[in-house]
Parts: sequence; C-alpha cells; structure tokens
Amino acid sequence: MRGLICLLAVMMAASTALADNQLELAGFRQYEAPRDANHRAGLDAALERGRRTAEKLRAHRGASPQAMAHSVELKWPMREAITFGHPSVQAISNYLDQDDNEGDSAIEDWNCGAPQARTYDGHNGLDIFLTPYSWYQMNQDSAIVVAAAPGVIVDKVGNQPETSCSIDNPVGDNNLVMVEHADGSFGIYAHMRTGSLTHKPIGASVEYGEYLGVVGSSGYSTGPHLHFEVGFFESNAWVPQDPYEGACNTINGDSWWENQPPYYVPAIVQIATHSAEPEQPACPGVETPHYANQFSGGDFIVFSIAYRDLLRDEPSDVTIRQPNGMVLTTTNYTYTSGDHITGALIWFSFNLPANAMSGEWSYEVEFQGDTIEHSFWVDSSPPTPSSIGAGNNRYNGLWYDPALDGEGYNIVTTAQGTAIYFYGSDERGERLWLVSELFSAPFSQGSTHTIAMLESTGGVHDQPISSGRGLSYWGELRLRFTACDAGTATLVGDDGHKDSTLVKIIGVPGSECVPEPESDRSKYSGLWYDPSLEGEGFNLVVTAAGAILYYYGFDDEGERLWMVSPPFDFSFADGASTQVDLLKATSGSYGAPVPSGQALQDWGSVTVTGDSCNAMRFELDTNEGDKTMNARRLVNVVGLGC
Repeated sequence: MRGLICLLAVMMAASTALADNQLELAGFRQYEAPRDANHRAGLDAALERGRRTAEKLRAHRGASPQAMAHSVELKWPMREAITFGHPSVQAISNYLDQDDNEGDSAIEDWNCGAPQARTYDGHNGLDIFLTPYSWYQMNQDSAIVVAAAPGVIVDKVGNQPETSCSIDNPVGDNNLVMVEHADGSFGIYAHMRTGSLTHKPIGASVEYGEYLGVVGSSGYSTGPHLHFEVGFFESNAWVPQDPYEGACNTINGDSWWENQPPYYVPAIVQIATHSAEPEQPACPGVETPHYANQFSGGDFIVFSIAYRDLLRDEPSDVTIRQPNGMVLTTTNYTYTSGDHITGALIWFSFNLPANAMSGEWSYEVEFQGDTIEHSFWVDSSPPTPSSIGAGNNRYNGLWYDPALDGEGYNIVTTAQGTAIYFYGSDERGERLWLVSELFSAPFSQGSTHTIAMLESTGGVHDQPISSGRGLSYWGELRLRFTACDAGTATLVGDDGHKDSTLVKIIGVPGSECVPEPESDRSKYSGLWYDPSLEGEGFNLVVTAAGAILYYYGFDDEGERLWMVSPPFDFSFADGASTQVDLLKATSGSYGAPVPSGQALQDWGSVTVTGDSCNAMRFELDTNEGDKTMNARRLVNVVGLGC
C-alpha cells in the first residue's frame, strides 16, 4: 500500500510539473509579398527577342502566325522538389492588375480586389513566392518551375545574378524562359536561379510539367518568386492576358486554366520544431530556421506554423502529445488583425519538463478540418530504417509482357527498400522511363502493392541536371505477384492507365527462382550513378546467361533516353574492360507498344571497366556524342556480396 501511495505521489508530481509548462505565443511574422515592379525593361526586351525568334522558327517550319484566340489549357507552373519534406513552399502574392490607369490608386485584380486587391499598379502577370524562409528555400532548390503548357522555347537567359532585393536597383537582369504555345500565345517564366535553366536550346519543344528552372530572385525582384505571364502579340505589340476568369477580368474574360484555382487557398504550408526562434536577416541574407527534432528533458523548444492565405477568424488548434498518446498541453491561434495575410509565420515557445517522457512525441495542428502532424524525439533518436533482408530477392530481375518489345520493368531489391524501373514510351511515342520511390515494405505474394513513380524532366546527354532538380511525380504503380516469376502491373499517371501481365525474363543468380551463381560476378548487380548528378544512370543485372546493362538519361536534344544491351560476358578482375553494344527503343507509344523484335535498333556502345565492386567507369561512344561517367554503386542486391 505504501508503495502504491509513493507511486501515486510521483505520478502527481510529474503531472504537476507537466501542467506548469504551457505553450506561449512568442512570435508573429507577416511575409511581405515579393514584387517585380513596373520596371519592365528586362521583360520587354525578352518578349521582343522571343517574338523575333518565334517568327523565324515559324518561317522555317512554313507555319503561319496564329490569331489572338487561345486554346491551350494551363497547368500550375510550379511544384515542390521531391526532396522537400513539408506540405508546400509556395503562395500567391500578386495577380495581374486589371486597372490600366497608371498611378491610379484604384487597382483591382480578376476578383475585383475583394476584400483587398492582390496586385499592384502595372503588374502584368502572376507572382508565386516561396514561404516561409524564402532565401533558405531558394538555396535548397525547394521549388521547381515547370512548363504550364507545351510549346517551343523562343528565348532563355540563365547567367544573371539571383539575389536581387530591389525593384529600383536590381542586381543584373532576369533569368527567364519564354515559350510559344501551339495557339500562338506565349508564356514567360521569370526570376529563376543562376545556372538552373533547362539545358534545352531555343527552338526545342517542351511538354506539360517539364522542368524549366528553379525559383530565384534575379532581375527586378524584391525576393524569391516566379513571375508567370501569358499573352499574345498584336501588330508586334505585347498584349498580356489574365489566365483567371472572374467578374473583373475585362481583358479576356475566360479562364486559361485546366482547373482554375480559387482566389484564396488557405493552408498550412509547414509545421516544425526548432531549438531557437527563427532568425530573419536583412535581404538577401539567408534565414536560419534552427530546425531540430531531437531534444532532452528540460530543453527549450519552439513550435512553428507557417500559413499561406491566412484569413480572419480561421482557428488553429495545437496539441502536444506524449509518446504514450496522452496530451501534454494544448493551445489555439486565431488571426484577428485583418481580413487576409498572403504569408505568415507564428511560433510558440515551450520548456520541456525535466522529467519529460522519453520517446517519439507528436506536434499536431488542426486547421480547416485537416490535422498535420510532426514528430520529435525526447532523450531518444528516430528509428533507423529497417532492413528488408534478402526475402524480396526472389522478385529481382527483368520483367516483361513477353508478346511486346520496347517496354518492361527492372526490379532491384536493396537492404533499405526496392527500386523499380519502367522502360517504355509516353503517350506521344517518345521514350519514357520512370523510377519508383524506394519501397520499404517486403513484397507479399498475392497482395497488391501501390508505389509512387517519378519521371525525369530535364537535362541533356552531355549535361544532366544537378541532383534534386530533375524528378517529378508521374503517378503510381500497382504491382501484384502471383509467383516469384509471374505477376501483374498497372500504371496510372500522366500518360494514362495501362495494365500488363508480366513474367520474369531473367532473374538475379542467388535469389529464389534462379540458380546459384557459378562465380562472384553477381555482386556487380545493382544501380550505378555519378553521385553528383540526377536524371541518368546505369542498371546492371548479372544473370546465369550473361549480364544485361541498362542506361537511362537524355539524348543531345534533351529528350528522355534509355538503352538496353544484349546479354554479354565480362570479367572485372584487375580493372579489365568490356565493350558492350547498346540498343535504343525507336517506336511504340504508352498505349500501344510494338510487337516483339520491332522496337530496338543499334545506338552505340559503352566500355565498362570495373575498378572494384563499388566503383565502375562507363565510357559511352554513341550517336549523341561521347561521355565518361565515373560511377559508384548506390544500391546493390541484398546477399550478393560487396
């Protein structure tokens, strides 16, 4: 009984200590919407260059100028990088100014400026800015600019400084891309980062969602944002158009968007924990968020919430939950100082009790019916990724619909997860390859596994893009195995819906369904990359009948490219080299791949030199030019050595 009383006393003391720690609202920051001013010298010069280039390209094609009537449908011109770990990083700061009286204070946007105008005098486009910590996000390449509509590049500038803070005294001019659409309209994407632009040249085609660059602050700009502008030329004069349909769009009236976004899009773009209050230096200084996810009992913690389009009287309910699921403390926040804020950051300060429970804690914010959760750890560490082991090895190898050629799947299982590649063609008949996110669960025969698939969207043969800039979400793969050498696959994404009945053509020796290897060459199976680049690489599969090598990347015009070798024999002892032919898929489309034997032709060769089972050199000699890659193994097959 005495022990029970002591235990209750300890629990009551702990509860009292916890109750004494309350969340305190410690900071509020309203982000000023970046502007690019009515100084249009740089943009107007680019528009004129683009107009002249478009005329020359049309004359070369024998095409006639289009009338001023749009038929393209726009998709959103910005996306978060796949490496970005928060819900969003973007918000709208300014729409097009519908009032053409310069200097008139009665500015209005397509929604009549209700309750307050989201534009400024003489602004001819849409501004989308980075929030929170805009310079920090810019330096992280957190936001990618993508083509809102297909077309032809008619102008690009990419060598200007990226840290402008002023519309009166800019640092350099705009980094931009200008695209002519099929209906004769144009889109211009401005203020991007130095050296980040697509490697595609003027005159090359781009498709929906294709990589154009990274959001920056070049030219006449007060902070990192994208200026997106659409319009026509009439008698060689630029006529901007407003892509939004609204009561006060008196310029063109109708919407250009495939799905027009609402005027306000209230949302939490990020919640986070910090070891100190976020620091905001003067522009263009990079913010210091002081992100932290691991703490000790008694530590000071900052809990932040970042909003876009925060409206009056919209409540946020905050909960801090202990590892046992019990609520430690709660609070709420409601904005009441105005009708609307484009971007805002608030934070609460908190002192963890000295006897805080160890383990994984949860920081939760409910806003507009949705709950966002963020984990942090007290006197403990995040769990390390579990190792899958060799059980998935039975599914390693190359999978095809045996009646078709020019498409297929390659499955590579690693200790951290399974990578799946699809090789084929898109709906236009262009070559397409997709790579999955790392799938961390073991495969279960008879169950359907849904896996996100990523598409590479930028780079050329001799200049692949920097890591993190070139992959975007394409859709998903639904994969089901009926045996270790048979299954079904369904792809659902930007190019439509496709079902395949798969059989394993070749597997990796040493895995189930495939005999044990006769030598140790199987240890070279796996994925090989230049670790500083993304959007290209090699996949080597060593089989009992020989090795199969895949190369995936880009051709010299920036189109996606993949090749496959015939089976070959090799020896990597003492740095020996092997020359291998490469075949390129040349026909078929996403919906209708070609029959077996009709889709592959000679493309070039690669000389493979194995310096070790973790380092390999690939020397390409091809129709697109020569290239050498000093590759390292990024993932290898579990259980095969190295």
